[in-house]
Amino acid sequence: MIALIGATGTTGKYVVEEMKALGADFRCIVRDEGRARDALGADVSLVIGDISDAASVEAGCAGCDTLFLLSPHNPALGQQQSDTIDAAKRAGVTKIVKLAGMMTNPDMRIPAQHGIAERHLQNSGTAWTIIRPNFFMQNLLNTAGAVKGQGKMMMPFNPEAPIGMIDARDSAAVCARALTGSDCDEALLELTGALVTLNDCAAALSKHLGADIPFVRAPLEMAQKMAMDNGAPDWAAEHIGNIVKDIDDGTMSRDTGTVAEILGRPARDIAGFFGDHVALFRA
Repeated sequence: MIALIGATGTTGKYVVEEMKALGADFRCIVRDEGRARDALGADVSLVIGDISDAASVEAGCAGCDTLFLLSPHNPALGQQQSDTIDAAKRAGVTKIVKLAGMMTNPDMRIPAQHGIAERHLQNSGTAWTIIRPNFFMQNLLNTAGAVKGQGKMMMPFNPEAPIGMIDARDSAAVCARALTGSDCDEALLELTGALVTLNDCAAALSKHLGADIPFVRAPLEMAQKMAMDNGAPDWAAEHIGNIVKDIDDGTMSRDTGTVAEILGRPARDIAGFFGDHVALFRA
């Protein structure tokens, strides 16, 4: 039996789809049963638990030998996930697959928190896999409002910097492979797609829409203010700036080829991504 933490987020929902397709025996540990049921469907086993409550995690992992660990960014993530790892071990879990990210600068608050949890997992005595996806293509969906309202893609990132963008569906497929087999045990997997620029993304979207949709780099301060005006905490606004820095520094300009090695097919490309989601960008 496999326990999933983080099943209702973007990647988590795709992991659930992959697990269903594989016929895997799994349950989801969720905070809000009603919200989870709406997101995941009536045929998914749910138990209530929260990574801020180690006892609930231990109870949720009872009878499971494997855990998928994904939780939202926050400044307490390192301790929360470390406590979750310990709770899962007490419940009898012997293998943990953690989803993190390729941003690993220890001077940045959120990457540093993932680093704490990664090291704790590697020293935990369980079998482990750490999966670090690069910049998600799904982040581009956040530009749909500007595309529909202003006819342009807007983000605070360098439009000419190559980025090895990954579709969250590919990340989920690798997670499911790691959860249900042993080929990825004791491995740190960095996931990317082929290198593209944000100008390339705008061109691909333009082709699907049949209209010229340029990419415009928004001022970082404006993007951070908009995020905070919409309720984001200061550390989340700070994290946007860290992504800007990583892109500008070339940290995300990599194509690891790991998706093809594990799944036996190429990673999804940006043209296909926009083909699957173009309706969201139509006015």
